[in-house]
Amino acid sequence: MNTREENVASAMREAEQSEQRKQIRRGNLEWAKQWRDGDAKCPSCAGTEFDIVDVESEGRLRYETFKCKAETCLVHWKVEYREAAVVVIDGEDDWIELDEIA
Repeated sequence: MNTREENVASAMREAEQSEQRKQIRRGNLEWAKQWRDGDAKCPSCAGTEFDIVDVESEGRLRYETFKCKAETCLVHWKVEYREAAVVVIDGEDDWIELDEIA
């Protein structure tokens, strides 16, 4: 194969890999929307049983790392939660929206 043919083949491989990455990204975005909307499931096998294996907090952010419980699935994923409101529990549930006090 000459250099021109090699360059064309390489460009075709790169275009195919780029399209595969885009398809994976679209699938991940759809999974994330479903997670946000309450349809919590594994992004790989769609299993509904998983454990929280790690929790990290940083200011108003909390990160939870999940692991799928399916024996054949070894997927982990992390979810970021943002603190949006607090309440002083004194007999009334008066939530204070943190964006309002900034």
